Amino acid sequence: MTIHVHDCDGCAPQPLANYLKALGLLRLIAEQKDPQARGWWEGERFRLATTLDREALQRFLLEEYQPTPLINPWGARSGFYSGGSEKTSREVLQAIEGLSDSSGRFANFKSAISSARKVIQAQTGGSKPGEKQKTDFLNAMKREMRNSSAQWLDVVAAIVGDKIHFPALFGTGGSEGSGSYCAAFMLALRECLLDRSWDSAVYVAVIGGVESTKRRWGQSTGQFNPDGAQSPWDLLLAFEGGCLVRSSIVSRSAPGSQRWMASPFYLAPT
Repeated sequence: MTIHVHDCDGCAPQPLANYLKALGLLRLIAEQKDPQARGWWEGERFRLATTLDREALQRFLLEEYQPTPLINPWGARSGFYSGGSEKTSREVLQAIEGLSDSSGRFANFKSAISSARKVIQAQTGGSKPGEKQKTDFLNAMKREMRNSSAQWLDVVAAIVGDKIHFPALFGTGGSEGSGSYCAAFMLALRECLLDRSWDSAVYVAVIGGVESTKRRWGQSTGQFNPDGAQSPWDLLLAFEGGCLVRSSIVSRSAPGSQRWMASPFYLAPT
């Protein structure tokens, strides 16, 4: 078995988007293609060891990679409701639901959309949950979701009693003010995997350098990269890496001790 080592200059330790791209790339390959894949940093460079050569790596991302369902029907611009601000995400959700292949790369995504619609109908009668409904709504989502969808919920929300805590990585549950990280992910998903309009940028997103067409996506990526993403592949892989930063609820062993959220890079106040 031949092992190929890729020098991934596009996955440097900083900015945050590039750091997360390294985690996302390794996670996706290990979970979906090559369980023996390994990755490490040498100086400012991420190195990836895998059975996939350059062509196989590109083919995996372009044709086989199964995206994690990053959805936030409790937040802004989710696509699950009517209204102009929901349009872009709504069109992507409908396009995925309309795909005929039920066992392909979007199978988990279609299942997550279906589960979310069931929760919306059961919890709110089809409308977006209000602030007082969010705890029950998210608890219902956690009960309904499976596989990678459940992992995403652990990334963006932790419920302590009747209160929701949102780790800062993805804002308040996938939203940042009136903006939405999930909506940005939907847009990147459409351009990379549905429209396939950025195929030439996929290897550049991993290895680094300047794309031959010198296009720049320019979509805002908030705290992940102040300069914005060069291509939608940068955002896709970064957010897939963010799905490793999961949260949970912890407490001390003493009876009646307080519970709090535990999340990587997070310190609970005392």
